[in-house]
Amino acid sequence: MLTRVLKYLSICNIVYCSILIAQTSRDEVVQILYPADGEVINNDTVDVIFNVADFFQLGGEASDDGYIVVSLDGTDVTTVTSGVTFALTGLLDGEYFLKLEAVDPSGESFSPEASDTVTFSVNWQEDFCPPAGLEVFLQQVMAHWF
Repeated sequence: MLTRVLKYLSICNIVYCSILIAQTSRDEVVQILYPADGEVINNDTVDVIFNVADFFQLGGEASDDGYIVVSLDGTDVTTVTSGVTFALTGLLDGEYFLKLEAVDPSGESFSPEASDTVTFSVNWQEDFCPPAGLEVFLQQVMAHWF
């Protein structure tokens, strides 16, 4: 009886480990390195840095494994077919949801999806407040031309 239980547990462990390894490798196809989740950026431009797994051939050709689709707040903003950096420019103050998804050469998602996400904030505009006790008066000014 003990032998049967041990065989059963061994088989279950092998199946579980196989599923875990397969899922882990799919999740690690693309990883966002910068910005970190929850990071506050003090600039209107964010240089996104990401990593692509060694087994994924990044490119736009049919012979490649696929390319990266960049989405900001649910809207596709660009694609990346080479390199591991790109810039998001002209960002206003606020919170953003960034998603990088590896897709096949025809633009279709893998199953399960191979993506990574982060949420970051931009706070680059200074919040000026008037000094305490400052009063501004508007006076009428007249100019005469001679």
